[in-house]
Amino acid sequence: MYDANKKKSRSLLLKPKTELALQSTNLVSRGLDLVRQLSLNSISGLRKAAEQGFALAQYNLGVMYENGIEVTQDYNEAMKWYRKAAEQGLAEAENALGYMYYSGKGLPGDYDEAIKWYRRAAEHGLAEAQFNIGFMYDNGRAVTRDYNEAIKWYQKAAEQGFVDAQYNLGVMYDKGKGVPQDHDEALKWYSKVAKHGGFIEARGMRQL
Repeated sequence: MYDANKKKSRSLLLKPKTELALQSTNLVSRGLDLVRQLSLNSISGLRKAAEQGFALAQYNLGVMYENGIEVTQDYNEAMKWYRKAAEQGLAEAENALGYMYYSGKGLPGDYDEAIKWYRRAAEHGLAEAQFNIGFMYDNGRAVTRDYNEAIKWYQKAAEQGFVDAQYNLGVMYDKGKGVPQDHDEALKWYSKVAKHGGFIEARGMRQL
């Protein structure tokens, strides 16, 4: 069931990037290559490529509509293009579509649909989606709260270097959620996060 009173915190689900850098430099480079090949400006090139069925272009166009970049913000258009790319199996688009359902952008919030798309993206190896599923299990959104499942998905994302998953995994060991309390293991994960810098990560280490 959708909860309209979600609290915002460091551990909340991550939304798709708000700039065209997206999640991967390689992804962007490939998207820009499409534009260069079409010899058109950014928005026209992306739209033409998207209409021709290129999943990367469809996803990027969705990002532009979601965030009002060079176009009028339109969540319905964003959903349309995310869905087209997601149906082709593009993990970033699957994750973005999941977030649209989770946040209720342009449609009623639907945690069941959100986790369905997060799971598809996670199974394609996207660390951000793996973190999102871990969060859903950690907080009982669309699924029965299950700390063991949360740890499993946080671990998958953390091993790919996803900082928020590393932090949350540290918290699980720090507080003994789903695992025996283990400050050494918590410190290991907090230390990985601290290498990236940041007040919250350092605070987590001080709590030990």
